[in-house]
Amino acid sequence: MAIPRADPLDSEAQVNRRRDPPARGIQQVKVVEGDIEAHAAQHKTGGSDAVTPAGIGAAEGGHPHILRAPTSTDNVASPPTDAELDTAFGQPAVLGDGFFGLLDDNDAGTTVWLCYVINLAWWYEQLTKAT
Repeated sequence: MAIPRADPLDSEAQVNRRRDPPARGIQQVKVVEGDIEAHAAQHKTGGSDAVTPAGIGAAEGGHPHILRAPTSTDNVASPPTDAELDTAFGQPAVLGDGFFGLLDDNDAGTTVWLCYVINLAWWYEQLTKAT
């Protein structure tokens, strides 16, 4: 038994195949007119996004999705304690896994810690200044 195939000489079938390519499990992105502008305006004006433009550095200009890490200048021990990190950024249970921030010890620019939440607990590492 032969497998039915489209006639390669049928010009209408060729046009339809080009217009409606098989998805192969990937959905085409459909952007409604005005969506991009509305999204950009929401970031520019503050909008109602959970992450505010100021919080992600949009206020400085450029692309509104440039990531700016929250930074604390609290005076902490070396290394910082769990309680000090709670004071600097908040409780891990509220921040959630995946949160990260930078801690510039006492705003001195000499000792900086990368602090992050994994399994609702604080983790940290000291960073080294480039020279």
